[in-house]
Amino acid sequence: MQEVVFSDSNAWVTTRAFTHPDHTVRDFEAMTAIIHEVAALACNPVFHQLQDFPTTVYRQREGLSHRFVINNHEPLCTYRKLTLVGFFGIRYTQMDMEVLTRADDLLITEFRVHDGILAYVSYQLNQEQYGNVVIFDSPTAQLHWSESLHHAHAARDLAPTYYRHIRLHNGFVHDGIQNNPRIELTSTKYFDYCDIPNPLDPWRGIRHYGQAADTTNGTGGA
Repeated sequence: MQEVVFSDSNAWVTTRAFTHPDHTVRDFEAMTAIIHEVAALACNPVFHQLQDFPTTVYRQREGLSHRFVINNHEPLCTYRKLTLVGFFGIRYTQMDMEVLTRADDLLITEFRVHDGILAYVSYQLNQEQYGNVVIFDSPTAQLHWSESLHHAHAARDLAPTYYRHIRLHNGFVHDGIQNNPRIELTSTKYFDYCDIPNPLDPWRGIRHYGQAADTTNGTGGA
């Protein structure tokens, strides 16, 4: 299916309300809050004493589930510039969670050979809306992860079964995660799996936010 390109920052498709820019604003706020939580958890000196990674921490807040997987805490807490992917979608209410849980477990197990994945967060926003945030040490690590067979299976085969639609944000975190992290979004991709002949060929859209940021990383200035 042909991809719709949003050339205007305020443009959206009225029949696909999830493409409205206001949703990106809320996603941005959620990603900012998640990054602050990741910093408070992973950059705590007590956490640094742990030896086994990836380490998973589960939290419940007002009946909503939040899971934090810290895979490589040192660059996570010291790099001034990080690569960010944010995934926000509306799930179907009636579905078999066993398959999704098993696929997610396989993904996390694979983190051991992807040390460029620094953190992976699953964040329930309400009863239907879920967000995932992945923090990488570089765009190269993100590309490497995109070539994972388990990741490809989840994106291609499971997403149409479990989600009505998805917003996929790409960008960077500047100035490190510990003090005043600044998120820069470079693009948002939209996938709608509802009311289409072939769920494996969803309606697609993309919105760019200007020239992509410099991809140089390091422990110095952003």
